[in-house]
Amino acid sequence: MDLGSRFNAALESLRPGPKLVVGVSGGLDSMALLELLQSSGKKLMVAHFNHQLRGSESDGDEVFVREQAEKRGLEFRAGRGDVRAEAKGISIEMAARKLRHAFLAQVAEEVSGDIVLAHHADDQIELVVMRARRGVEGYGAAGMREQALSPANPDIRVLRPLLDFRKAELKCYVKARQIPFREDSSNAQLDAERNRMRHKTLPILRDQFGPNFESELLRHIETIRANDDWWRQAAKAWLQGDFRSLPERLQKEIVVLQLEKLGVAASSKVLDAILISVAKPVTVSPGLVVAMDANGQLTAREETMVPKPLWIDLHLGDKDHAEFAGGRLEWSINNVEKTDIHATDLMVFDAERVGQFIKLRFPEQGDRVRLSGRGSDRPLLDVLARNKIPKEKRKSVVVAETESGDIFWVEGLRITEDFKVTDITSFVLEWRWNRP
Repeated sequence: MDLGSRFNAALESLRPGPKLVVGVSGGLDSMALLELLQSSGKKLMVAHFNHQLRGSESDGDEVFVREQAEKRGLEFRAGRGDVRAEAKGISIEMAARKLRHAFLAQVAEEVSGDIVLAHHADDQIELVVMRARRGVEGYGAAGMREQALSPANPDIRVLRPLLDFRKAELKCYVKARQIPFREDSSNAQLDAERNRMRHKTLPILRDQFGPNFESELLRHIETIRANDDWWRQAAKAWLQGDFRSLPERLQKEIVVLQLEKLGVAASSKVLDAILISVAKPVTVSPGLVVAMDANGQLTAREETMVPKPLWIDLHLGDKDHAEFAGGRLEWSINNVEKTDIHATDLMVFDAERVGQFIKLRFPEQGDRVRLSGRGSDRPLLDVLARNKIPKEKRKSVVVAETESGDIFWVEGLRITEDFKVTDITSFVLEWRWNRP
């Protein structure tokens, strides 16, 4: 059976709707998919998302896909997003995926269609090996499925009819039909995990395990997927049973399903902690805590991780250190004559004015501070804003105050006026702070 016939059989097995939204990047894979889909008789909408990560090259991709859609007489829809702005706490790749899926789901909802993507067998191999390296368990460990629900809209289906096709087959198909496509220069860069997997890790595995390594892995993945699909169906069917009497594998799948809804990757460490600690809170990601009841149901709550203030006795020794909020403080008290008060790697304060006991903490409402050179004190949060500290970071800036409650140091700012070294200073507090 030729590639076109195999594709049509794979597509029909997914029972696609009458209208399909095709995600087309302009690369070889998506252009091969577009060509194959035109033989299906379905009504197609070409959708391209411009990630705006490669400047004029990204814009060129958009123009190219638009032109190809017009030449084929197909409807075209383009979307754009600021991926770098979205990448707060997540990788560029994850931010791009999130925005891309949101765009595709929006288009699919408008036209009442399914989304079709060009993921193929080589993509599957890369994903499974990456997830294995991360220790991912459960349904996601076996990679992508030919059909799934959109992560941006569970009412929209995502179809992947090329998952059983190798990249080499698609290259031959494109070459034989002289299908134009665009090369993405970022695919050769090694800063992205998938590119490192493609260009570094997999070649090593081929050398070590032989040329049939990937074919054997694909067969293994198919077996695991069939098994996992059974477990998933059982987990979905579970509602009110005796949770602890279920097989451990099924217990884990039930927890994995619930963690997926929370957007949490289910590592072995997280699963074990939840299953062992019934009714006890478990932190599964920064700021997110879950607890499992006797029936296996998870409840989640967001939690701000704020460390308690830390009191320090500066006179415990001639030199000491302390750790707070991920940072390290080193200090010493010395005679002013023995101290280089102009050293760039430390700050110096009048030790007698600071006193023996200090407290490290985060900013609080009502805090005021007078920086060096200022005639009067000002609200601390205003000072942080004027010094261009991002709003989301202002409440996590570390401050140090004396026993009497006066702030004498603020992370990232210059020395405060009332505690700086003067002509009458006898002893100085040398202060070194480092927080990555």
